[in-house]
Amino acid sequence: MNILNIGSAIGVVALVIMVIALFMKSKKSIKVAKVSAIFGVIGVLLLIPVVSTFLIGSVPFLGNDLNLQTQAIGDTTTGEIPATTQNGVTLCAVEDTTVVLSALNKETSIATGGTHRYKINGDPTLTVSNAGSFTASPGDKISILWMNGSETDSNYFSEISNEVVPCKGTKTFTKNIYSNGTVTFEVFNEENDLISGNTINETVSNGDVVDLDVKIKTQYQKAQEYGGIIVFEYASAMLDDVVLNLGGKKVSTPEYYHVNNGSQTTRAYSVPAFFGTTNVLGTLHIDVDDSRDPTGVPTDVINWTYYSNDYFINEDTGASWELGVQDEDSAQTKKYTLIGAITFD
Repeated sequence: MNILNIGSAIGVVALVIMVIALFMKSKKSIKVAKVSAIFGVIGVLLLIPVVSTFLIGSVPFLGNDLNLQTQAIGDTTTGEIPATTQNGVTLCAVEDTTVVLSALNKETSIATGGTHRYKINGDPTLTVSNAGSFTASPGDKISILWMNGSETDSNYFSEISNEVVPCKGTKTFTKNIYSNGTVTFEVFNEENDLISGNTINETVSNGDVVDLDVKIKTQYQKAQEYGGIIVFEYASAMLDDVVLNLGGKKVSTPEYYHVNNGSQTTRAYSVPAFFGTTNVLGTLHIDVDDSRDPTGVPTDVINWTYYSNDYFINEDTGASWELGVQDEDSAQTKKYTLIGAITFD
């Protein structure tokens, strides 16, 4: 027991004696009451810090859980006000946050322009122009479809990001996005010459099986960020199979693709993402039918078409954001197409 506790106890006893003495009403008892009152007052004063210590240690809102300083003073570097946690609840002195969405060209850092789509805490989607703003609250979860899906922009690919609004008055979310580059797809004959129209061809006969080198690339500082597919169309009687080995796999032909006539068939293969002017190398396997010589039929060619993958907004699944070469209505997503032909002699 420390000096404060002892003093407090003496003070309490003195107060009791004072009350008893006053009730006795004799001169001597009144004198005793006066002396006891002095000791009682001293004891009460000593009791105050004891009671205060007990209360601060027992009542949460009087304890150390409340940090008033962080409510008023922000981070001078980022402008963000540190949130505090009290009884498992995060507190923030900021009520509204101005959110800015800023998309930049990944290679040049130039503003992309365009429109972005976003959801706050899973609510219905809204849109905002690039570098435009909207209001959210600290702690809100924002899903962003940059460039608003491929239906509304042909210069850039869309991207998805998920952000959390900080305890801050203003927050800019920035995304670097690839620009859509045109594609170069080249096929070389067995002499390693680039097949070009009817000038340079591949020579095959009945039953031949050949593997031709192919290359695919895009432009400087541009990309095919999600790759795409290549559809090969040819006479079903001419070839037994066509197989593209370029890092992808066999896929379904898009529903929007239509063959030239009923005697034609198709094979489609995915192509992984490729960037800039660096060639992606592969081979094209061609298996000629045993009963048909392509050189004897002028129309016997392989026509090919490249389509890009990009994000689209699927209205059949609650406007979810999905990646592909066609949307839920079987329409082409990215408005980019490259066509060519492989000819024979």
